[in-house]
Amino acid sequence: MRRPGTALVLDLGAAVAASLLLWALWPRVAAPVDPLRNTAFVVPWMVVVLRWAMRRTGAAPATFTALPWTAAAALLALLLREQSALGGSPAVWAGALGLLLVLALARLIPRLRRLRRPSDPVFFVLPLAVYLVLQPWALAERPPDGDEPYYLLIAHSLSEDLDTDLADEYRDGAWRRFIERPLEPQPGDPRGPAGAIHSRHDPLLPALLAPAYRLAGRAGAAATLAAITAGVAWLTLGLAMRLWPTRRTGALLAWALLAFTPPLLVYSHQIWIEVPAALFALVAFDRLQALSAQMRAGHSPTVRDLLLFTVAACLLPLLKARLLLVAVPLVVLALVRLRRHLLTRVGALVVLPPTAVVAALLVYNAERFGNPLKMYGRGDLEALASPASAYVAGLVGMFWDCAFGLFAAAPVWLLLVPALWLVARTAWAGDRSHRRLLVDVGVVSTPYLMAIAPRLEWYGGWAPAFRYPLVLLPILALLLVPLLERRTTGTRIACAALVPVTIGLALVAVAVPGWTYHLADGSSTLLQLLGADLRADVARLFPSTVRPRAATWVWVLGTLGLAPLVAAGRIGGRRRVRARGVGAALLLGALALLPQLAHRLPTRVVDVEDAWVTKTRGELVPERWVIQRPLHRGGWLIPAGGMLTAPVVPGGERVVLVLDAARRGFRGPDTLEIRAGDQLLDTWTVEGGAWRTHQIGPIDWPADAPLVLYNPQKARRKTVGVIVDRVAFDWQDGSTEQASPGAPP
Repeated sequence: MRRPGTALVLDLGAAVAASLLLWALWPRVAAPVDPLRNTAFVVPWMVVVLRWAMRRTGAAPATFTALPWTAAAALLALLLREQSALGGSPAVWAGALGLLLVLALARLIPRLRRLRRPSDPVFFVLPLAVYLVLQPWALAERPPDGDEPYYLLIAHSLSEDLDTDLADEYRDGAWRRFIERPLEPQPGDPRGPAGAIHSRHDPLLPALLAPAYRLAGRAGAAATLAAITAGVAWLTLGLAMRLWPTRRTGALLAWALLAFTPPLLVYSHQIWIEVPAALFALVAFDRLQALSAQMRAGHSPTVRDLLLFTVAACLLPLLKARLLLVAVPLVVLALVRLRRHLLTRVGALVVLPPTAVVAALLVYNAERFGNPLKMYGRGDLEALASPASAYVAGLVGMFWDCAFGLFAAAPVWLLLVPALWLVARTAWAGDRSHRRLLVDVGVVSTPYLMAIAPRLEWYGGWAPAFRYPLVLLPILALLLVPLLERRTTGTRIACAALVPVTIGLALVAVAVPGWTYHLADGSSTLLQLLGADLRADVARLFPSTVRPRAATWVWVLGTLGLAPLVAAGRIGGRRRVRARGVGAALLLGALALLPQLAHRLPTRVVDVEDAWVTKTRGELVPERWVIQRPLHRGGWLIPAGGMLTAPVVPGGERVVLVLDAARRGFRGPDTLEIRAGDQLLDTWTVEGGAWRTHQIGPIDWPADAPLVLYNPQKARRKTVGVIVDRVAFDWQDGSTEQASPGAPP
């Protein structure tokens, strides 16, 4: 039997040989510029990591013997894919690579229970390797967007000039190193003497990225974020096992769920502050638990723990000012736990550094930006005075929204609801450890979540789902451990139904990274594609807080109602196996039937910009990625000669139609024809630029007739026409007397 060290050396030699062979053969067999080329180069190294991890668990060397042959076959297929039927679909090959990783992890993760120490490097190296093997494809397919280019530009300035003056970077086009479109200063960027231009973004994240950026550009910066992301998962596992030393399986499963599913998987290469913020918040929360344990045991707090806690709490607001809402509750909790030491140097070490950092930050912002809170002002404070409905909608949307919610990114995170119910129930029953955890998570999370709930930025814009609350996700993942350790019949049924859907969505996110970005229109990219394919409004059956609807509250109440059942006790013997299979089949069957249900439910509202509505001409209004898009009334511009067609499912004998529209242009009114199939219902003359409402009916609706909106004007500029927002259908039964078109009800 080979020694582990010898086997690792042989694996590394094989990986080097495979990479060199690919480097030599690729230009001869495949296209020289190929988005999968760099991915293929890192696949052999992923194989090395998987085999090393398997040996760390004490498994026989032959356990993963087939893995190198599988990898060799995959690499050969990649080389020859230009001659295959799938040659023009590199996304399919990226998805296939993701599926191979899923199969390998499914075999490896259960064996990791043999590792007794949560500090084992496997728990860091394994997710890091997964992130790195997926990054080349993701970086090639999705250019940096939103704030990402500006963070990279600051990192470029720090690595080249050791300053944050971006004037020369804009002048010399340094942005060409990582983005093709021209990059210009953002509104609100401060100007210094002699034409200096500084960014409104804080420099801490670019400073973390600058060394790796200097070596490898954007890829180096993304690799740094991958290492930070792997560190977040690793520290979460260590904290979970310290909190529950007898629940190792639950902690391991929570680690796997956090590390290998969206949203953390998606954010592992995004150049944003959320993952580093999650790391700092987790370190502070971890040391807070250690300090609390020391105080309960009657020991004095250690200097090491105090320093780690203080440094992490101080770094949070340096990433972004809004993270004060996470740092301050952490410091308050620490002071409460250390109240016996408040008048000693222990209290000074906890209070003085964060206070000094905040004071210095306020002074710096006032000097540089003319505002101590930098970009935040009266409008942000006014948002806190929003009605209770805005807070409820925001909190629901963070988790349930079909485009930007956590549960939409990875449905298996729905286990958080029964997990929270289980922890709360046991805390109520007198479990002190659960009670302390619940209090700590609540105190740390509530101010931040309540502050961002009524705001619109978290709806995404230029980011995948769950961006703003991501900083708290590792702390929330700790709540999963008791539920996953018990592995009740309800939990197994939920996992059997939700895990395959989560894997499918994760593979889509890997294969087509752009599909993780959604338009704030009450739908998601996948639901829009499904609706366009089925010619039905599938999205209305899923929760949204951009467009609140009945489905939103059905999903929320259904999830909350099922939580006690998911956390319920065990069913023994064959009944347990039968119950798991039947329950999982019923849940998956219900999900599969939802698209078919869209063909049968009566049409209530047609949002004409949706993909399931057929358009012959026109454009989306406002543009796709306009800032704070939910503030704008979305619609579709119907220019001269343009037409919209939407299938209609009748819900009664007669109907009242209500249309919302506005005109764009400066020359005279536009006429809009409203039809049911070939039957003209009414003609509406739309004047002025303000939004107007038009009502038709009640009228009889012909069977199987679609709604048709047509602009019969003569050809003119395509940017002039009628903007239609939505058409509402109010179905009625009763009298068959025909009303004249356009008559009031």
